[in-house]
Amino acid sequence: MATPARVHLRQYGRHPSIDTENRIPSLHPHCVVLQTYLRIAKVPFVADDVPDTFTSPSGELPVLAHKDVEVASGLTSCIKWLKKTGYDLDQHLGANQVAQSMGFRALVEEKLYPCQLFNWFVNETNYSGWTANAYAQRRSFPMNYILPRRFRNSVITQLAFRNYIAENDAVVYKDAKEIFSTLSTVLGAQNYIFGDKPSTIDCVVFGFLMSQVNASVPENDLATLIRGHENLVQFLQRIVEVAYHDRTGSLASLNFTPLEDEEEEEEVGRTQEMKDYESLSNKILVGGVISFALYVYLNNNYMHAYFTE
Repeated sequence: MATPARVHLRQYGRHPSIDTENRIPSLHPHCVVLQTYLRIAKVPFVADDVPDTFTSPSGELPVLAHKDVEVASGLTSCIKWLKKTGYDLDQHLGANQVAQSMGFRALVEEKLYPCQLFNWFVNETNYSGWTANAYAQRRSFPMNYILPRRFRNSVITQLAFRNYIAENDAVVYKDAKEIFSTLSTVLGAQNYIFGDKPSTIDCVVFGFLMSQVNASVPENDLATLIRGHENLVQFLQRIVEVAYHDRTGSLASLNFTPLEDEEEEEEVGRTQEMKDYESLSNKILVGGVISFALYVYLNNNYMHAYFTE
């Protein structure tokens, strides 16, 4: 398929607090992921902000359209379409790295994203102080009152199955802290997850972390945890400079902030044996994610071969 001259990206609209030339361009992390992919892959595109998923025939955002025809909807389908048209950020990856990428994406989307939803919707201070307005803007009365509440109720119900309820906020942020530690361990001293060239998983990690860093919620516990990892902060800065060089004002919110004194004192009091155990636990967690992703990748290939014989 020939590469398109220009595509239209329909993405979830931006909140006024992040709707400036110096901010990341969408409220929803999936939309940030896709725009980051488009920018790094140097795809000619125009971004169209839409108020909600009702404007998408498939009910999903983001959407890619070419010549006024929707060609893909939802993050996975959009990336697949871009790869088919010649914009493949993963072409330098081997089979094992592709499998690892799947595992890391599952970690971010299925484990980390619920923590972000908790911070935005379950935390009453954040919901009343920012989230409700963020999801109400660009909608007319009475939907600007109805939809945010309906979405919040849906999120609360879903998170309750994970036992992510208001009384268990310490558990939620502990889980998020472990995920950030895992991502930091995987990244190490590399520029990107798999070395010196960005791939799809870098766009995914950036989209989810940056949407939280730039959220103007009163109690941004997740952004605090992110800033506690210097290599993650440098990673976000690096992608801003590569993909959003026209929005470098975003760097103002990307400052490495060491742990609070209380946590640093706790760190000093820990024995070397405890530190070694935690280091080993992180490595086991990373290994488990990679092993699971490799299993899924190989199993999918086997099933595809079986049913196409």
